[in-house]
Amino acid sequence: MRIAKILVLISCLSLSGCWTVDTAEFLRPEKAPSYDQISEVYSKIILKESTAADVLNVIHMPDHELLSQSTSVIASQGEKKKGYEIWFNMVSFNENELTAQRKYVFIIDEKPKVLFKDPWTGVSLNCAMVLDEDILERPYSNENARRITILRQVHENIREDIDQVGLDNKQIKICGMIINQAMETVLVKLDSITASPILATKLSRLDALEFDHMSLDKGKIQMVIVGDVVTVKIRLGSFMKEFIGAEKYKCMKCEYIYDPFFGDPEGGIEPGVSFENLPEDWVCPICGAGKHEKMVPIPETERRKKKLNLFVKQLFGRERYRCFRCGYVYDPLTGDLKNGIERGTNFENLPHTWSCPDCGAGKNEKM
Repeated sequence: MRIAKILVLISCLSLSGCWTVDTAEFLRPEKAPSYDQISEVYSKIILKESTAADVLNVIHMPDHELLSQSTSVIASQGEKKKGYEIWFNMVSFNENELTAQRKYVFIIDEKPKVLFKDPWTGVSLNCAMVLDEDILERPYSNENARRITILRQVHENIREDIDQVGLDNKQIKICGMIINQAMETVLVKLDSITASPILATKLSRLDALEFDHMSLDKGKIQMVIVGDVVTVKIRLGSFMKEFIGAEKYKCMKCEYIYDPFFGDPEGGIEPGVSFENLPEDWVCPICGAGKHEKMVPIPETERRKKKLNLFVKQLFGRERYRCFRCGYVYDPLTGDLKNGIERGTNFENLPHTWSCPDCGAGKNEKM
């Protein structure tokens, strides 16, 4: 049936006398660079360490991309299939120390993944940035207010960096408008009078915060703060199904999972570092197995199974605890990374000094 639909579509386009060549071009697979190659640049840039010279050595693919620069921002943008696929890598620098302060990788793909199925368009954004001390040390009424303020600052930083190179490169400016629309949609959802205070907590959960997008149906956003670095991941449209990512690795000895989105803060690995770019002497933080000893990529079938198991555990599990003062939910699956509680820590094993990160209620007080 699907093949018949495709043949009818091609026949109609052929009879019309136009679009025949464009349609073939649209559907034909195109070679380099792949999404992995585009994202690899992002992984190689280390915040607070990479210099402008380091970035220039890795950010630009001359055969595929256009380089744009301002006084403090470097961006490399490319496109394929006459604009149906557009991407950019962008880095903003600390003007005093001349090291990378913020990094971004953005991809929009309007090719149909499955013909006659909506949505076709997919949008992907990963970004990481160093936060100012003013934002981190400012007094907040609760943890949710802190998360929303930081997300708003991320939004402001993105707009500022894109504005610097957007005058030179209209494609990046257009991409910036798409990012801006998604970020504003999320902030409106969080700031709504009727919004539940639990919404902001979903930003740092494994299942992330889902939101409705006016032109791409659904979206998801995840935000993790480790030290003075905030990492944000957004997926829209057809890229929603790839939110979990294909770069996770599992330790076959103890089943620890390395997720590049979270990194390994205790091992000195900041969020955003892919498994391939981990130091050769990196070891599993649970059992000490070497990087190439027991760590294997998680196949697609297992990722789907884990996602189902996560849903079932969240739906029927008895291990989550809710704070009756503010509504915060402690979930062992996500732990409390901000306060040093690893993922997988049961409530019973939390230190007696642990308190609700949103309102400060003690472990045995309101939970």
